[in-house]
Amino acid sequence: MCPELFSLVGQEIRTAIDENSGPDSFRDLLYLPLRQPGKVLGGAPSPRWVMLVCAASRAAGGAQAATARVAAAVELFVAAADLFDEIEDGDASAVVTASSLGQAANVASALLMLAQECLARLGGTEIPAHRVPDFCRTLSQYALKAAAGQHMDLASEGLASVDVNKAFEIARSKAGELGAVACRLGAMCGTENTELLDIYAEFGRHLGTMGQLANDAQDALDTITKSDVRLQKRTVVRAFQDGSNAARTIPGVLTGEDQGQAALAFTQVVIGLERQAALDALERLAQRGQCISELRELVG
Repeated sequence: MCPELFSLVGQEIRTAIDENSGPDSFRDLLYLPLRQPGKVLGGAPSPRWVMLVCAASRAAGGAQAATARVAAAVELFVAAADLFDEIEDGDASAVVTASSLGQAANVASALLMLAQECLARLGGTEIPAHRVPDFCRTLSQYALKAAAGQHMDLASEGLASVDVNKAFEIARSKAGELGAVACRLGAMCGTENTELLDIYAEFGRHLGTMGQLANDAQDALDTITKSDVRLQKRTVVRAFQDGSNAARTIPGVLTGEDQGQAALAFTQVVIGLERQAALDALERLAQRGQCISELRELVG
């Protein structure tokens, strides 16, 4: 991926904040979640969400200026979603530490609005003005799906009745839809073909779900900085470990550490299935003339 493009994305984010953020104290808080590890302004060599947008755009033949602005919008949006998640789960948060819960919620809300502001300014790039509302609407529609997934996640805490299938649905609704919108918006920089865009979104959905499942498996082992165990989150790994699925799937009676290892192994199997589904989507894109090499690298 081109470092020059990452630099342009960073410039777009800074422009959006500096032109719309009000007092310096507020601007400082807005930058905090955007400078965390893994973010383009944090110096990450491979910023996850920016790479997905850029790879999808380049696969579809999108122009650079529009791609950078869309990637900035997605980075702002995901930063907002991450911050809301930290607030709702009580996880460690740089913004909360530097201010308060109320201020952090306000920052997250502002980041959402800045994401839409970036998309609203697409008319100044290679994107025709009449297409700009489609970008804004696409972000809103998928954001609402992700919010519904977050609602299910919060509502399921501590409920033993939430089995592996429901836990998987929650993961897909939360992070899968984030991956879908990032990939679809990126591809929209280069094509208006609805059939193609649906496949791009499908690929992003599988990729986002893979990431969520992997994070959940890691968080299940971290009882110090993560809240999954304390809040009794119904993730796939925990639903498998806590329910009767392990006893049915693995021969013998599993308890304690053995059952935990079985749950992690099961989660890896599910991740593998999602990976194959993502590769299948890429194959369909390749058959339709899309340049999928950079997207293929993101699957691993």
